[in-house]
Amino acid sequence: MVVVPQIPECKVVARRVAALGLGTVVPPAEASGERLRAAVTGLLADDAAIDRVRRMRERTWAAGGATAAAEQVEKRLAGVQTGG
Repeated sequence: MVVVPQIPECKVVARRVAALGLGTVVPPAEASGERLRAAVTGLLADDAAIDRVRRMRERTWAAGGATAAAEQVEKRLAGVQTGG
């Protein structure tokens, strides 16, 4: 994943992606076509990063994927709305 964070929330995600070794961060001011191409090419050549992404994908699917995550968020929000 190549992350170009534009807003504060994206900066948090970008830091986490980098910390987990799942991608690289390109600052918006450096996000030229050449820089982005280099970032993607670098990741495609990084076998360790590819392996980390594969393992994360497997963990995500095993946990139920995006559907399970959305259900958990909805449950949490329902509890907040009902005071639970």
